[in-house]
Amino acid sequence: MQRALFLTGCLATACLQGEDRLLDRLEKECVETVVKARPGVVRILCEKEMEDGKFQRLTGASGIVWSADGVIVTTPEAMEPSVRAFAVDAKGRRVPLEVLGMDAKSCVAVLKARPEGEPASQWTPAPRGDSAKVEAGSIVFVVGNAHGYPGTVAMGLVSGKGRFASVCQCPKRDLLQTTAAINPGDSGGALVNVRGEAIGMILSSYNRAAPAKGIQLPGMARAVDPEPEVGSEGVGFAIPIHRLEKPVREIVETGRVRRCRLGMTVQRTTPALRSHLKLPEGCGLAV
Repeated sequence: MQRALFLTGCLATACLQGEDRLLDRLEKECVETVVKARPGVVRILCEKEMEDGKFQRLTGASGIVWSADGVIVTTPEAMEPSVRAFAVDAKGRRVPLEVLGMDAKSCVAVLKARPEGEPASQWTPAPRGDSAKVEAGSIVFVVGNAHGYPGTVAMGLVSGKGRFASVCQCPKRDLLQTTAAINPGDSGGALVNVRGEAIGMILSSYNRAAPAKGIQLPGMARAVDPEPEVGSEGVGFAIPIHRLEKPVREIVETGRVRRCRLGMTVQRTTPALRSHLKLPEGCGLAV
């Protein structure tokens, strides 16, 4: 009996030690992933010129370093006319950015860092993974600049692929959905896999605001909180990185994304048009 209790105690101790080693290894892997991914994500500061000639600071964003010569990819939301932008890297350098081009359909803006007095090749590109092989349940990290705090990190899972959402002022398909927390300032940042590779560019998260004080909706009690609450629903979206390869390359080369046109128009047929073209009844479209 004593021997059985001794063996049971040894086994329990071994299991606890094994669990500790497993947790230590998991923590080490997470730290190494973040260390690898952070240098490839920069903070983007935007300033808009006002009527009095002064510049007003706009909401910041994040950007992915695409190449060592300072090409940076982000979302086009803050890139308006009369806006000047700067990139702040992991070392705290503030470098002016030039807009090479934007494409609303791809929801991407391509910028070029123009450092003054420094070689442009001092940027660390974000390692890029194969986003086409990402599956639901994969562990991912959001690396960005949440609320202006540099190098913030959030952890979650890929909860879906091929999602549809209306973001960047245009509907986007084939998006990655993640449970990792996405906050203001993270857009344009990187969705990173466990190897520290960028597999997506962060777009936005879905947030639901509670009704403000004094407003009563049918079937709901009157709100008592003086401020509307905005809570993360654990539903965030990112563009798969392989979807950005072509538009980024074309913007760098030509300043725009080239698309094919069909070269034809279609219109609904009217009774007069069907009679003139001698079309049968029920013919709905004319090319």
